[in-house]
Amino acid sequence: MGMKVAISIPDTTYAKAEALARRLNVSRSAVFAMAVDRLAPPEAEPTLTDLINAAIDEMDESDWEEQRMFMRAGARTVLKHTEW
Repeated sequence: MGMKVAISIPDTTYAKAEALARRLNVSRSAVFAMAVDRLAPPEAEPTLTDLINAAIDEMDESDWEEQRMFMRAGARTVLKHTEW
């Protein structure tokens, strides 16, 4: 069972929901739930930044030192192969 709520809607909307519920053989609540599910935008997929931030949040202190060493090695490699 879901959450019970009270809403105010125009009489014409109520009549349409009632008729649709009878035609579909579902409750009025199901009609309103279907309408909201259809109209609500889908949940956004996480962005690359969200995924990176989540990974960083999960890192512990030892992971950070390993990453620092990796970044330093990468920076040295780039600097060695860059014309000044």
